[in-house]
Amino acid sequence: MEIIAAFAPVDAPDSWLWLGDGITGFTVKSAYLLLENSVTNRHHLEPVQDFVFKRLWKCAAPSKVRAFAWWIESAVHLFLHCDYVTKVWYDITRWLGVILIIPPNLATSFAMWATCSNNKKEK
Repeated sequence: MEIIAAFAPVDAPDSWLWLGDGITGFTVKSAYLLLENSVTNRHHLEPVQDFVFKRLWKCAAPSKVRAFAWWIESAVHLFLHCDYVTKVWYDITRWLGVILIIPPNLATSFAMWATCSNNKKEK
């Protein structure tokens, strides 16, 4: 409520506003820096992931390719390896009565859940 309390509607068209960098506007690099600065638990990354994360923006690939690679790394962490998410997964599997070993990637996770039961209701 504190965040939206100051909101006052205006009779003007909506527009995009990038709050990450008020000087140059939105760039992939400014988004990366904003997200990198918001990551407080980078020490939880595996050594290879940390290596990739640190060097991703220095490679010669186009920025769209680098952003996509960063998203893939982040999605794996967000959906599988984040400390908070793993607690949720373990609670869900305990509730379902199954034992979970967190998979190394999203494809393995999907395959695991897609094949964990023959019963459509259980899936």
